[in-house]
Amino acid sequence: MTFPSADTTAHGYLALPPSGSGPGVIRGGLPGFSGLKAEVLGHYGELDESIPVESLDRLREAIEEQSDITPDPRVHPAYHAFFNDSRPVYDAESATRAWESTVPFLKEQVR
Repeated sequence: MTFPSADTTAHGYLALPPSGSGPGVIRGGLPGFSGLKAEVLGHYGELDESIPVESLDRLREAIEEQSDITPDPRVHPAYHAFFNDSRPVYDAESATRAWESTVPFLKEQVR
């Protein structure tokens, strides 16, 4: 699985899947994760109809079973694209919580 926001780090790779990356991966067949070397942090909206929250368990299980990675999907009480402040679904509280957990993740992973 490749994420546009992946970067090489001293530990391997880092992945931050964009919110729009889910439907094809999560609703359809999952790709193989045996070569995954990235720590994964994802933020999802529980009200997002395009990425069912229930599908995140299946995604997490597949990643854990096929790699040594334990993904960290975070679910926020918001709609899809809740971080985009130019859209009506912007949720300031969820966006702030997502940002506040992403910055430490990046500081830990990118050295």
